[in-house]
Amino acid sequence: MLTNNRSTHSLKRIKVEINKSKQLLRPPKTLVIHFNRLAYDNQGNIALNRSFVKFPEHLSLDASQVCPFEIDLRYRLCGVIEHIGTPRFGHYIAAKRVARPIKEHPNEVKASTEWLLCNDKVISPINV
Repeated sequence: MLTNNRSTHSLKRIKVEINKSKQLLRPPKTLVIHFNRLAYDNQGNIALNRSFVKFPEHLSLDASQVCPFEIDLRYRLCGVIEHIGTPRFGHYIAAKRVARPIKEHPNEVKASTEWLLCNDKVISPINV
């Protein structure tokens, strides 16, 4: 894995800009993306960034930005984990895509996709 870091510092305003990039030698079968939703105010207090995040069901990446090979990188959303609460206390819930086989004809099997909401011991179907 190759890593390039660039940082600039301004001592007058205590402002830091950091850009980080990585290049993978082999793309993963499953891509996990984590959004750090913590924000800090001027006094250093922690708060959750509650702004809405929209993401697509399908994600296509430019292979030249991710790995040194000419391949088609396509991922399909299969789950989402969300933290509800405060930075110091809270609860996690998860939504998971589940494929269910449907047999319409004796020799033909299709897959129906549904989503399940997992909240502790309660698992229930949801509309996405």
